[in-house]
Amino acid sequence: MMNQKYQSDLIAIVGMACRFTEANDHNQFWQNLEQGINSIRNSK
Repeated sequence: MMNQKYQSDLIAIVGMACRFTEANDHNQFWQNLEQGINSIRNSK
């Protein structure tokens, strides 16, 4: 059996971008959903 050495340098790259009508950020969008505010719009 071979002895193997493992080096684990875990990296997590986390990001998020969003664009919603009637909301400046994802938190406000979620609040709108909870309050029943309709943020769906037709695009032109």
